Amino acid sequence: MTSTAPPERHVALLGSQTAIALALLEDFFADRGDVVRDPTGRIQQSEFIDAFNAWAIGRGSTPQTPVAIGRALRELGAVQGKSNGQRFYLGITRTASRG
Repeated sequence: MTSTAPPERHVALLGSQTAIALALLEDFFADRGDVVRDPTGRIQQSEFIDAFNAWAIGRGSTPQTPVAIGRALRELGAVQGKSNGQRFYLGITRTASRG
């Protein structure tokens, strides 16, 4: 699957690393059926980063830094939260099945 890069103006505003992560994240959510955007969901930050980077490596892309992933997720409307010492992304969840 070919990634659709964000418009040049958007890349300049985000920074190239975050723009790359954003394009990859859009493909990740399109490809994966078991990790989805959900306004009421949450996923542990390390679990999401591990799943995302394993997917990226599997398709021949460079793994992304946690900072770039976090910034790109904010662009998609997810926020970071913390509970009992654990960091989460709110607005994303893992489902029981994989599509």
